[in-house]
Amino acid sequence: MSLLTLSKIVTIIGVAALFIWTFKDSKQHEPDTLKYASYMLSLLVFEVTLNILWG
Repeated sequence: MSLLTLSKIVTIIGVAALFIWTFKDSKQHEPDTLKYASYMLSLLVFEVTLNILWG
């Protein structure tokens, strides 16, 4: 495995972990905060996906 492949795998795992961590305790946060976090994480997932496909 190349270093680039390993970094892509680590990035995917990191994004998935952040997504799960953010929404795990969603009842303790305000709805606006969750909406903003959801939007930002969606953009991050989209960016990582584009990077993997064309990187």
